[in-house]
This record gives sequence, C-alpha cells and structure tokens, in this order.
Amino acid sequence: MKKFNNKYHAIILSSSYGEDEEYLINYLKHLSEICKAIKYQYSVIPVLVFEKIEEKKKISIEEKIESQKIDIKASLLINKNGKGFASCLNYGIKNSNSEFIFRLDTDDRTNQKRIINQLEIMFSQEIDISSGYMEDQNGQLLKYPTKVVDMGLMVAIGTNPIAHPSVCIRRDSLNLLYDKNLEKCEDFDLWIRSFVNDSLKIKVLKHPITKYNTLRSFSKDKENAKAQIKIRFKYIKKFTILTIILLLGVIPNIFRLILSNNILLFFRRKL
Repeated sequence: MKKFNNKYHAIILSSSYGEDEEYLINYLKHLSEICKAIKYQYSVIPVLVFEKIEEKKKISIEEKIESQKIDIKASLLINKNGKGFASCLNYGIKNSNSEFIFRLDTDDRTNQKRIINQLEIMFSQEIDISSGYMEDQNGQLLKYPTKVVDMGLMVAIGTNPIAHPSVCIRRDSLNLLYDKNLEKCEDFDLWIRSFVNDSLKIKVLKHPITKYNTLRSFSKDKENAKAQIKIRFKYIKKFTILTIILLLGVIPNIFRLILSNNILLFFRRKL
C-alpha cells in the first residue's frame, strides 16, 4: 500500500438527495465491495451526506448496514451547515480526510479497476484532475474531450466538458468547495473555476470508467439548462468587466512605451 499523509487515499463522495433507504443501501453495498476489493492497494471509503431532515433515514440505514457483513462501511454524515445538494457535498469535503476525491451520484455505478487506474495516474503523474469516458445503461459510449481547448469548445456549444461521475480530484490542488447557492450544475461551475487556473493538470482517459444513468439526465435537462444559463451569465458579468479593465490598461502602457518623459507616472502620483 502506498504511503500517504491523510487517513484515506481517497473518498467516494455522494449526497443522498432524497433517495429511499433500500436504494441507498444497495448503492453503499456496491461502493463497499469496490473498496474492499482494492483495500490492499489503496485505502478508499464511501462518504454519503444527508440533510438534517433525513436524520432518521440516516440512522435507519446505519443500523441495517451494521447488521450486515460488510467489511468496509461507508461514512454517513448529516449536513449541519446548511441544506441543498451542493451544501451537502461541501460538508462531506470539509469533514473527510483524504488526498483524493471521487464524485459519484447514487444512481451511478463504477468499478475497482477504474479506482486503481486513476489513483495510479494521480500519484505517478501528479495530475490535479483525472476523468474519462462513460458508458450509459444501454452500453453506449459517451466520449468527452481530452484537451483543454476542446473542453472550451464544448462549453461554447452549451454542454458540460467533464463528466463528474468519472472525476478524481486532488484535494489540495484547487478550491474544491461547490457554490452552495446552486441547485443544479454545481459541477459545471466548478470546472469553469478550474479552467481559470491554468496551472492545473487535467488528464482524460480514453475509455469508459463508469456507468452513467442517462434516464435521469433527460428528466433534469430543462432544469440543468436554466442553471447553466445562470452560471454562464455570472461569469460573463465577472470576466467582461475584468476584460474591459485589462484592455483599457493596455492603452496607457503603450503611451508609456512611446513617451519618454514619464508623463503618465507624473499624473498617477498626483491621484
């Protein structure tokens, strides 16, 4: 097993978002089996975060899981700092201890090979974010761009450039916290902020590394579209003002190159 400074090499982070008990128990069993299969190579644990109003459900699930023979039990948390999907994810990030974070929704499924491969890459190549292709419930391949320029083009045509169920993120590489004011597309907002930081190393694996349930994505399509529009205008407003300010500042600096009497510095010191 590789040496590491945190309690776990990685967590698999999810939020319950109102699912019923049996569904969540099956999901946790799925993740626990994966964590068990790789425990001699990597220490990984599922982290599932509930809202305060779901406390009874969380306790009931804990009791049912405790009565079963599961080697690696998930960490079940109650979000004490707020409510909403993004707020729950933030609570899980703040209240866990690992070098890396995998992000799955409870209707996604993954495999042990994927976890091992991505952690190997993250360790050996010092990658900040690794992701990959996905496969839907019918076995259809869902491809994603492998270059940052192509990711930008995907953003330009209105789609999400990185599949969040395929990501593994280095905890210390960026500001991981999600925007708690967003009810949808919180991962899209995170990728936009990641692209601004051009020092981050992103690697996309050219094969399916997780199964994605597209049925729910179709049902949430209009809500996601509204959320994306809101996010885009937020950054357009922010960066348009910055762009204008930066461009305007080019003009006086050109004058500084042309003029030899430092007249602009003289005016600046008079302000």
